[in-house]
Amino acid sequence: MVRRFHRLRIVVLKCYTPSAKLVVSHGDLDDWFRVLLSGAAERYATNNLHRVSLEITGYDAVSGQYPGTVDGVDAIVVTGSGNGAYEPIKWIQTLEKYIQDIYSQYPSVKFFGACFGHQIISKALLADQGVEFTNLLPEELPLALGQPCRLSMQFVHGDHVVIPEKADLSGWVRLGGHSEYDIEINTANMESLAEKLAWDEEYMAETMSLVHHDDDSAIFADVVLAFFLK
Repeated sequence: MVRRFHRLRIVVLKCYTPSAKLVVSHGDLDDWFRVLLSGAAERYATNNLHRVSLEITGYDAVSGQYPGTVDGVDAIVVTGSGNGAYEPIKWIQTLEKYIQDIYSQYPSVKFFGACFGHQIISKALLADQGVEFTNLLPEELPLALGQPCRLSMQFVHGDHVVIPEKADLSGWVRLGGHSEYDIEINTANMESLAEKLAWDEEYMAETMSLVHHDDDSAIFADVVLAFFLK
């Protein structure tokens, strides 16, 4: 039986730096997406007799690192960030312009945005179509995390994007949550936020109860991989 082969070249634009502890235990942001999508590639090969090879390269967008060319690149992943897409910060403005340029000049390149990545892609591509941002207050966070949905996902969420009903969303997939996070990664994130924002014990316990559940990140990874392969 002949197995087909496909190589995916993926650029990960990293929009923050994880804690040193997380880098030691789990690697950098591009490693997290490599783990996520590698699992999807294995499942795809089993189900479709179609082997997928992933070439994933990370670039630090905060310090202005970008690939010299996207010739041969199949997809660009934009990660989460501690910043908001609407903040008037130079590296965010540069990233927004980069997304606009690649989207218009390289229509075959697909985009996937996670959390902040979803927000900045929305802002870059839909600003003239009425995209809006809603800030979630700290006391609203557990409610936002606990909303019923079809897929369960790890979240570290501060802003919500309101997409216009008639917006053109071709060429990109967006996710408000973090399919690349596992329980250990998001536990470390929550512990860091708890210290920074002085959460009380009750609030922390409520938040952690939402983190410590199995999620459907594998399902979403399968969707993203299939989108990249289209």
